[in-house]
Amino acid sequence: MSKRSLNVLVGILILVLIVGIIAYFVSAGFQGWVQTWLGNPVGLAASATTVAALATLLAVVVGLRGIYVGRKLAHEAFEQTEKAQAEGRQQFLEAQYNARRPLLVPAAADLSEVRELEEPIAIEWNTSVFVTIRNVGTGIATNIRMVVLPPAPAPEDMYPYVFRLGTPLPADSDPVKVYLRPGAVQYRESERLHGHSLYLPPERVADPADNADHFLARLCITYQDVFGRKHASIFDLSDWGIWVNVAFLTNIERDLAEIGVA
Repeated sequence: MSKRSLNVLVGILILVLIVGIIAYFVSAGFQGWVQTWLGNPVGLAASATTVAALATLLAVVVGLRGIYVGRKLAHEAFEQTEKAQAEGRQQFLEAQYNARRPLLVPAAADLSEVRELEEPIAIEWNTSVFVTIRNVGTGIATNIRMVVLPPAPAPEDMYPYVFRLGTPLPADSDPVKVYLRPGAVQYRESERLHGHSLYLPPERVADPADNADHFLARLCITYQDVFGRKHASIFDLSDWGIWVNVAFLTNIERDLAEIGVA
């Protein structure tokens, strides 16, 4: 018997019982018939049998209801157990991911001598520049791609500085000096890395007369870990040669290889 049929049956029984009680007190004829029927031994026996049958039916209904409630509770407990196991697996995977996550950052070529510049710098676009990067994470970085882009809107005659590192970069390895040259790959100003513009936003280019930092270019680095997950590091270069972090992105959907348009 389905849950719906059981509810219908219980409703009918309750309705019949209510109608019978109301009729007994409202209708004198029905009340007299009931008294006559119960005064007859045959009627009394039939009534007792009917009450016993109804009691049995009620017990069956209560038992079935208990079974439904028990099944529901068991199903909820099963779902909670599955959810807890899924959360446990996810936490275990996240711990494994974090234990082997690379983290690429720009760094000085010689970390033993880091000095501030005596005067602001400028970038001569369409020549060549170099950026020293280092893996300060806990895992090897593969499929490393880099792009250096100017403030938006980009000049029509300027190609972005692009580079693809030909070898993986282990964790805690020595800094790598990367030379970037203008490449044929173009990037639209509308393209984003997890919501972050590839080009330096205009609002980041402050007036040199202001006290705010004056940024010259944006560096975007994408790379993968040993699990194939894609990550990104985004930094802006100030005119004092300072790399200011914008974002570290984890498990992004697309990297620079998938964003670039020939």
